[in-house]
Amino acid sequence: MSLIKKRILLVLLFLVLMITGCKKDVNSHEFKIDTKMNDILLLKTDATKESLCLITTGEKRWYASTIIPVRYIVLMDVEGAAKDVKVGTNLVRKSFYKRFFINIHSLETKELMKTYSIKELEKGVPADYCISSNKPLGFRSEGQDYLRISTSYVGKNPDHTVGFFLIINIDTDEMRFIDIDTYYEDFQENSEKASRYHDQLRVFFDWTQEPDPYYFLDINGFKLFDGEDYKSPTRSIRCVTGWDTQGVKNEGIAEVSITTYALPKENKELYSKFPGLKQYQGQEGLVAQIFLGNYPSAEEVMKLFLEEGQEISFEGCVMDGKYSIDGLPHEINSFAEFDQWFKPEEY
Repeated sequence: MSLIKKRILLVLLFLVLMITGCKKDVNSHEFKIDTKMNDILLLKTDATKESLCLITTGEKRWYASTIIPVRYIVLMDVEGAAKDVKVGTNLVRKSFYKRFFINIHSLETKELMKTYSIKELEKGVPADYCISSNKPLGFRSEGQDYLRISTSYVGKNPDHTVGFFLIINIDTDEMRFIDIDTYYEDFQENSEKASRYHDQLRVFFDWTQEPDPYYFLDINGFKLFDGEDYKSPTRSIRCVTGWDTQGVKNEGIAEVSITTYALPKENKELYSKFPGLKQYQGQEGLVAQIFLGNYPSAEEVMKLFLEEGQEISFEGCVMDGKYSIDGLPHEINSFAEFDQWFKPEEY
């Protein structure tokens, strides 16, 4: 074969590899995660063991959704994909993982308690489902700790819309494959107290009149944390309940996401509660995830993140009528007045 023909074949081969390498399988969930305990810069529980503080880089901030306060932190070591592959006229589950491990560590000792591999997880899932690429959620129900793992349907029925979860009891390793309705019936009891608490923490979101729906945060020196604020110096904060973050009708946990740049220079209660936190104050590119247990009030939460001696201000706060129980605007001067007029969300 001549040198020219060889070069032509090499060019053609290169083009084929480029095309096939860039072709995306729309049914695949390709991802790469490699998380270890040493990615967490600070991990502290308070003296009551009801509250927890951790600091990560902004890229690792999703740790928060895989914590079961205050016993476990769940880290994933995954590389590869889950794909729906057509065999004849059927779609079948295929796992293309170089690695897939869910590692469960003790929050108190940081020790690795147990690991679940993809092979173990697949034993709990029927043949027409596969483990999805969504990270697992952790929750507690009736004194037991669980993982909730999402699954994807890869069977024959194109109209199949019912969602299923793989539920794992961390203490016993028992697995249950259940539909969403059963999940909420068995594990997520409706809690009026949790609903009211969720609404109280809405004070940290949009409720004031336009043009500034976040005026309450603004006048107290903050802006709403949007998930990307770690990239620049901002005084960003966000407070939600476990209802939002864990898929759980919460247990009175307020979860605060705050850029370390926004941490107060001085706050005796905060820094005595979590020793070591203050050294990260003012740093850029880091996020503190703080879980406060036992139904702390919105006022108690807010005071933890203000400068020592700074008073909480409601000056100029007017609730937009679309958020009030009577549809009318109301001047708000306190947390009690916010609770009085705020319209409960529908669940």
